[in-house]
Amino acid sequence: MKVGIALFFCFCLMAKAQKDSIIKAQTLYTAKAYSEALITINSVVSNQKPEDLEQAYLLQVFILKDYAKISNPQQSYIYRSIALEVIDKLYQMKAEFDIKSLAKYLSQTFNNDAVQSITNNKLELAETQFGKYMHAAQYCMSASDIKSRQIDFKNAMATAYYNKFMSSTVKTEVEFKNAESAYKAVLELDPENISANYSIAVLYYNLAVDYITNINPDETNIQRIIELQDKMSPLFRQSQPYFEKANVLAPDRIDVLQGLKYVYYNLNDLDKLKLVESKLKKMETK
Repeated sequence: MKVGIALFFCFCLMAKAQKDSIIKAQTLYTAKAYSEALITINSVVSNQKPEDLEQAYLLQVFILKDYAKISNPQQSYIYRSIALEVIDKLYQMKAEFDIKSLAKYLSQTFNNDAVQSITNNKLELAETQFGKYMHAAQYCMSASDIKSRQIDFKNAMATAYYNKFMSSTVKTEVEFKNAESAYKAVLELDPENISANYSIAVLYYNLAVDYITNINPDETNIQRIIELQDKMSPLFRQSQPYFEKANVLAPDRIDVLQGLKYVYYNLNDLDKLKLVESKLKKMETK
C-alpha cells in the first residue's frame, strides 16, 4: 500500500512539473523570449508520453511559428519544418483543437519560399519547398485547390527550366530534359492546359531551329549537315501534336497558328500548311 501511495505521489509531482514547465514556456512565449520558450517546451515533449502532450505540442507549434518570423531565412525554414512535423503528431492524435489555421499559415509561407527560389533560379530547392507546401496544404485545402496550385507551380518551374535552357550558350541534354519533364508533369495533371501545350511545342521547335542555325553550308561538311537534319525532323514532329492541341484549345491565337505554319513548312506538309496560311490571312484582314 505504501509503495502504491509513493508511486501515486511521484506521478502527481511529475504531472505538476510538466504543468509548471508548460506555464513557464507560455509565459516566455508571451514575453517573446522565443529561444527560452522553445528550450522549455522541448524539454516537456522529450520527457513525456505523446498522448499526454496535446497542449504542449500546440504551444510548441506557436512558438516555432513566431520564432520563425524573426529568424533568418534558413533558420526560419527549419523552425517551420519542425512545426509541420508537430502538426502531423497532433493530427495523428486526433487533437481536439483545430490545426487548420496553423497549417494554412505554414502552407502559405512554404509556397512563398518556393516562389522566391524560382525567382532566384534555385529550382531544386523550390521543389523541396513546394513539397512542404503540399504537405501542409493537405490539412487546410481542398484536393481541387491543391491540384490547381500544383499546376501553377509546375508551369512556373517549367518556364524557369525552359528559360535556363534557352539562355545557355552551350545547351545540355540535362537542361532540355528538365524543361521537357516539367511541361509533361503539368500535362499529366491538366492535359487541356493551353500554356503547357504551347510551351512544350515551342521547346521542341526552338531546339530544332537551333540546329538549323548551326548549319553553315560553306563551313559544315555534308555528313554534319545530314546529322543535324536527322535531329531536326523528329523535333518538329514532336512539337506538332502539342501545337495542334493548343490550336484546338485556342483556335484564334496567332502565335499558335504561326508555330503550326513553320512546323508544317519544315515537315513539308503542304496541305496543312495551306490551311494554316489561309486562316492566318483571314485573321490579318479582319
